[in-house]
Amino acid sequence: WQASITRIAPEADPASRTITVYIEVDQPEAQSAFGRASSARVLTPGMFVLGVVTGRELERQWVVPRRAVRGGRLMLVTDGVVTSIPVEVKFTLEGTLAGVDLPDDQWAVIDGPLRDGQRIVVDGSTSLLDGERVDPRVIAMPRHAAGPPDPREAAP
Repeated sequence: WQASITRIAPEADPASRTITVYIEVDQPEAQSAFGRASSARVLTPGMFVLGVVTGRELERQWVVPRRAVRGGRLMLVTDGVVTSIPVEVKFTLEGTLAGVDLPDDQWAVIDGPLRDGQRIVVDGSTSLLDGERVDPRVIAMPRHAAGPPDPREAAP
């Protein structure tokens, strides 16, 4: 059956990590099947189904270490000079990310004007000021054994 999500519960059950989703099922064959014998598969009250949620489009989003965001700002390094920009955290993820050599397992998905290859200050607690000159270092970190989180399973 095809259906549309009409409402999602505002909180997940902390014990089971599940959420309640309300859907509206489109089944035009149900109108002709009720009231007469039919082999049409009609979803009726009391039946249980397993659902798969699919999206229409993937949206490219920026993911940064959660510790890099401090006070709604992200510090960038451009030509050895620190500048900070305001960012909004849309939601957070937990787990390691494939291709990222940082020991972080907490990530923030942000709205912000970033570019590919732009350097960010990873430790947002460092006391740096806008305009301050720095000598950025790229340090290779050991990889985690766990797999990456699936961004399709992360809900805002």
